[in-house]
Amino acid sequence: MSGIAGIVYRDKKPVAQTILQEMAHPLASHRGKDGVSFWIEKQVGFVHLMTHDTPESLNERLPYQTADGRLAITFHGRLDNREDIYSQCELKEPITNLADSRLIIAAYQEWGESCPERLLGDFAFAIWDQSAQKLFCARDHMGVKPLFFCLTPSFFCFATEIKSILALPGISKEINEERLADFLVCVVTENRTSFFKDIFRLQPAHTLVFQDNTLKENRYWQMKPAEFTFKTDQEYEEAFLDIFTKAVHARLRSAFPVGAFLSGGLDSSSITCMAAGPLNSSFQGNLHTFSGIFDTITECDEREFFQSVLDRYPTTPHFLETDQLLPGQAFDQFAEYADEPIYGPHFFMGWGLLAQAQKAGVRVLLDGHDGDSAVSYGYGRLAELAGQGRIFQLAREYQGIKSLNPYRAVRRILALYRLLLRKKRPFPNNVSSGNAALKQNLEMCNPEFLLKSGVEERLLQLLEKMPDRSLPEAELHYLNINQPLHPYALEFLEKTSAYYGISQCFPFFDIRVIQFCLALPAEQKLRLGYNRDIVRRALQNILPNSTRYRKEKTDFSQNLLDGFHVRDRDWFLSSIDNAAKRNYDHVNINYIIGNEKEPLSPNSTLSTTELLRLLKLIAVDKWMQKISTQDK
Repeated sequence: MSGIAGIVYRDKKPVAQTILQEMAHPLASHRGKDGVSFWIEKQVGFVHLMTHDTPESLNERLPYQTADGRLAITFHGRLDNREDIYSQCELKEPITNLADSRLIIAAYQEWGESCPERLLGDFAFAIWDQSAQKLFCARDHMGVKPLFFCLTPSFFCFATEIKSILALPGISKEINEERLADFLVCVVTENRTSFFKDIFRLQPAHTLVFQDNTLKENRYWQMKPAEFTFKTDQEYEEAFLDIFTKAVHARLRSAFPVGAFLSGGLDSSSITCMAAGPLNSSFQGNLHTFSGIFDTITECDEREFFQSVLDRYPTTPHFLETDQLLPGQAFDQFAEYADEPIYGPHFFMGWGLLAQAQKAGVRVLLDGHDGDSAVSYGYGRLAELAGQGRIFQLAREYQGIKSLNPYRAVRRILALYRLLLRKKRPFPNNVSSGNAALKQNLEMCNPEFLLKSGVEERLLQLLEKMPDRSLPEAELHYLNINQPLHPYALEFLEKTSAYYGISQCFPFFDIRVIQFCLALPAEQKLRLGYNRDIVRRALQNILPNSTRYRKEKTDFSQNLLDGFHVRDRDWFLSSIDNAAKRNYDHVNINYIIGNEKEPLSPNSTLSTTELLRLLKLIAVDKWMQKISTQDK
């Protein structure tokens, strides 16, 4: 899990290596396990922090400068279409001698600023074009690899993590109150801002050019459905199997042991079965799997499902007693490491499994994160059937989804028709009048801060682009996969794995998989109550039946509540107490803690919703205290 940073002085002042060392220092321990290197060309300086993962990275030297001195690059990530770029650029040197960064340089030489359109993979990079006196940066399509930037009167700088930018002199730590309000109310409304007013993210599928003291950002890719003309189920199944196989295979490239998270769900099981089965010759040794087990909170245990995968394929399994973890320790570790308030309530389970993966020597770890959204459940088909008047088929689908009895299925159908008959989308003018949960979240903020931050207006804009059950499947899927929460979650996971020097990969977020599924007819996704049916059918000879025919997902809320409110209760109460004493101007402390259910009392109980609000409060408090300490 490598990292990059760099600086360009606006007045062409020469870069001192000490400045680059300051940028590198906060990242070196976790992103620079295999070395830290610098490159300087007058007013421009690059940093590269190396953690080897792919075979090509073992001999990669970054930052890299072309022999003619015209171009220099610093890069982190992985390129998954190496052969395509190699052949299209007509390179002569053997591909085995070329690291990913060399192929990206060749792509830039061939196509200029449009080169990211041709790249496939998870990446962020910066290229200095000496002849044009131009800095060119790009971030991958889905936003797996982060890249932050800041423009000051003296210089432009960028880095994989904010802490590298904050290490520079003259960088303001002023809090971005709009972003803070978004976090308290709905976590995220967009993907450009950070919690620091003057530091920004390069958005997914965007490039950035800094030239002549001018900064320009540009979107290079728009998500759209693939084009195909399949007619039979078999054609759809064969096509999905081909694309999914390529997506998993591309992410198995590693010079070290390869691992995979394995729960009992369809997504992680599909990836594990593909990697350990048809693709097991793509890497050395058995696939390491990492699974949580629950001996105490048995309703969260999925062994009956993932054990069938372990019985079928050769793997090296690792287990973690997840219902014994103390989440406060993981929370404090990550809060101290993270640049912004953290929100990933269940993350302590993955945090513990990542520690196991690190001990096993794994540096590439496959994750089935949110394959639900990438493939889509296909529930837009229900609205399509209702609109077509196909009541009997609609009833069969409803009854099959959760084995509903006929009476409950009829109630669902009537509710759907009420949605279809309405003339307006929800929340047209006022958030709090339309949704009780959002109203409660808005009340987390003090009224003055709420008005000043403008969060309700941004939330209304976001709601206009939210998926809706009355929409046909194609539109429902498109709106869902384009929510700003997806890049936020991918970036969050990238940061947790970087802490352990691991590159986490997400086959379901391969753009080929997503665009293929966007184009699927609804009946290929939902059939007889089975969501993501294309996956179940395409992998019918690869997945165990216990997973393939599983409809329900495990609810881990009980482990979340037990972890924070029972097992680690002292940490939890102490953290709330500390936040309450500081009584921040932007937070409605009395509302968050609550007058009816006082979480500090010995016999209190919490709902999951209440717990999530309190964890947001704790996250903000720990972040603000860290910033305050750093300023002293």
